[in-house]
Amino acid sequence: MRLTLRTLLAYMDGILDPADHDDLARQIEASSDATDLIHRTRDTMRRMKLPAPAVEDKAGERPAHESAISTGGFDANAVAEYLDNTAPAQAVVDLELQCLKSESHLAEVAACHHILTMVLGERAEIDPETRRRMYAIPEVAAAMAQAESATPSATPPPTEQPAAAVTEVPDYLKGSRKPLAIRMLPAVAALLLLGGVSYFAFRTGGFLRGGSITVAGGDTEPSPGQAVGEDPPAAAPAPPAGAASEPAATDPSLGLPSSAPADAGAAPSVAPTEVELPALGDPIAVPPVDGGSVEAPIDGASAEVIEGAIEGPVAETPIPETPPAETPMPGAPIAVAPGDAAVATVGPPAARPTASSPASAPSGPGTAALAGAGATTEPGPPAPAAADLKPAATAPGPLPVGLLSSPQQVLLRYASADESWRRVPLRAAVLTSDRLLSLPTFHPTVTLDSGLNVELVDGALVELGLPGSSLRLEYGRMIVTNTGGEATPLTLAVGSVAASVEIAGRASLAIDARRPFVAGVDPAVEASPLVASLYAPAGGVAWSSPAADFAVSGPSVWKLSGQQVGAAQPLASPSPDGELGWLNGRELTAWEDAATDEVEARLAAGSPIWPQLMEISGSKLKEQRSLAAAASAHVGHFEPFGEALRDEKFKSQWNRVVQTLRDSMARSPATAEAVRQTLIDQYGPERAADLYEMLVGYTDAQIGQTAEQWRVGPLRDLVDRLASDQLPYRVLANYNLEQITGRKGAFSPAGLPLSRGRAVRKLEARLEQGNLTPASGEKP
Repeated sequence: MRLTLRTLLAYMDGILDPADHDDLARQIEASSDATDLIHRTRDTMRRMKLPAPAVEDKAGERPAHESAISTGGFDANAVAEYLDNTAPAQAVVDLELQCLKSESHLAEVAACHHILTMVLGERAEIDPETRRRMYAIPEVAAAMAQAESATPSATPPPTEQPAAAVTEVPDYLKGSRKPLAIRMLPAVAALLLLGGVSYFAFRTGGFLRGGSITVAGGDTEPSPGQAVGEDPPAAAPAPPAGAASEPAATDPSLGLPSSAPADAGAAPSVAPTEVELPALGDPIAVPPVDGGSVEAPIDGASAEVIEGAIEGPVAETPIPETPPAETPMPGAPIAVAPGDAAVATVGPPAARPTASSPASAPSGPGTAALAGAGATTEPGPPAPAAADLKPAATAPGPLPVGLLSSPQQVLLRYASADESWRRVPLRAAVLTSDRLLSLPTFHPTVTLDSGLNVELVDGALVELGLPGSSLRLEYGRMIVTNTGGEATPLTLAVGSVAASVEIAGRASLAIDARRPFVAGVDPAVEASPLVASLYAPAGGVAWSSPAADFAVSGPSVWKLSGQQVGAAQPLASPSPDGELGWLNGRELTAWEDAATDEVEARLAAGSPIWPQLMEISGSKLKEQRSLAAAASAHVGHFEPFGEALRDEKFKSQWNRVVQTLRDSMARSPATAEAVRQTLIDQYGPERAADLYEMLVGYTDAQIGQTAEQWRVGPLRDLVDRLASDQLPYRVLANYNLEQITGRKGAFSPAGLPLSRGRAVRKLEARLEQGNLTPASGEKP
């Protein structure tokens, strides 16, 4: 395959066959111009302020059979002919030369090629009405132009109408070609099946409805004159209040009043009160409470169920969202899951109704507080104390302290039960002791009950404390904003420093906390001290800790390192494009923005996040794969990085892969141990030990300060490992040599064996001569 600009673009977008891809990779490696062109193309596509090329539309000046490029134009038709491989050979040469001379034209052609790759690789979902309106634009525009040009003295318009420039819809915009009736068949079948199941389930005598329910025992039989399957006759109206009634006997087996009265010959005096069973849908008689007398009509030995309605509300017990260990405070509402309508409140109970009859009905747990006819309300026994209504557990559990308030953002919560991270649904409550994690390119916001908004920027980990005004930032960037008008206190922990902070109304405090990687120090054994920069963009922050006590009224910044807190310094206004752009909301690139939206849409709440990230890592689009891999490092899974070290298609990202692994290892000893275990699982214990050693790196003392020490120390081991037949050895050895010596490009881990051998021999000669020196060392 020839190495041209067009094949180079196809190579960059990954649409070549494996054989052609490998052939072109070898040609690119052998050509420094091709390598430079790849880097130049990627750089121009990332430059957001690069001006668009001027459109030179000369379509009206050329015959229909001539190419758009041959007439000297550089318009959409010219680029389309070039990318579609339909332009003449000389025209192709002219356009490629123009791209090599102009960065704007190069970026335009490369961007068009990339967009076509994405669109043609996955069919776009276009609303049919929108598509119809778009393709009607030429006709509508022609009609409007004709109407505007028409005047009373003008000649009649010609009968021929201008033809639409585009009349055929491209394949990638077309919807399904199946007829509507065929596409609706699954839905129709599902509706028919649902209707049939519902009929047999809820009809009279159905398996979810039943005929009648026995209250006292025995099967229900139809009364005289009633056909099988008919509804029972309506009950006689209840007698007026105050009529005498007899107490109902109690069935000891159920703990409920029996349906048979004490005197079988006595007529029923009160219509039964019934409740609706949610699962079965049939009414059932409800026993009286505290002396009320309720009797059901009897036909022989069976009881008939009479339909009726409950007078008054029925108390429901909502399921709290907080764990069972939580003890609600008296008089405070019990937290419920989002969407639950009922909220129970613990408070003093109402007066208990009692009947005038001397006999009393059972009143055990689960009995509804309903009085039958003829009952009067009198003071009953003392109500139980509020403390008696608490659960048996007395230790307070996690309490709700806020909620996730930002839509289309990903926030993860650590589930200790299965040691997994799970996505928090929008407007779901966050609890005390929750560990919350944001992923790269996301910035979720948590609104606390204290009135503070906590925004996590990119990858950040924070832990909530009691009672909602306490935060511990483990690493990453966080912005705390006081949305109220009055100062709000906050207990803040950053690393090993705890401070009392007061944020004025409508002021904010931003923190950037990192644990820097220290080469040669195993982070699994010794964690590096946390270093943080704290910003008050508008002032209004008071800081009090054992090491410092001050208040800032204007834009300020102060540093934190280990236990030390520096003095506050004036803060210059941060630029959106600068290092502090995240304070004002850093804008994502077009590729990051598209990948962020796609990843957010594919991450579901409620289930572990790692399997979902694994699925996204198999996407065809490298932007989504890259974002999924970066997110995996924050949730403690490094399998994508271990695989990338031995895959040549990631050679342009190897330096970033190694740096990400080192930054992750520096976060905590547990993370460093997870990286080591991943290497053991993928490469075996012996190779994993060598790879982990190169990931940890080397101190200046280990490298040495003399030529003899360099010849026998880590530099010698690294040069020897460049000759290994294992690609991960070459990748990590080359990365360390470039970091130590400061010289880049002397060796290519993915190069051909012949070129790799020549580069290794040159490095060995320089090492023997004492010319391969550390960047900080002096040549002897």
